[in-house]
Amino acid sequence: EDELKRAEERVKNAEARVVVIEDELQAIGENQKQLEVSEEKARRREEKYQEQIKQINIRLKQAEARSEYAEMNISKLHLRIDELEDEIIREKLKINAVSGQLDDTFNEMLNKY
Repeated sequence: EDELKRAEERVKNAEARVVVIEDELQAIGENQKQLEVSEEKARRREEKYQEQIKQINIRLKQAEARSEYAEMNISKLHLRIDELEDEIIREKLKINAVSGQLDDTFNEMLNKY
């Protein structure tokens, strides 16, 4: 009878430990589910950030290409400005020469008459 009581006591203790372990397993299972959900959310955020980085890199490359094209155009425009300034100087020299010739012609005409 004592053995039976001790056996029943051990069974009760074992059953109590089983309940405690089952509760712990349930809590661990819930924690694992929460961790999996958190991991999935983090993975989706990471994918979203990677896509944003990809799009930003594409825009950066496009901006760099536009900048390079603009710099080439600026260089071409500076060359054209230099050419036009040289042409203006040449035209002014021609105008001065023609003006001088006109002055000489008017002076000759005035001297003759």
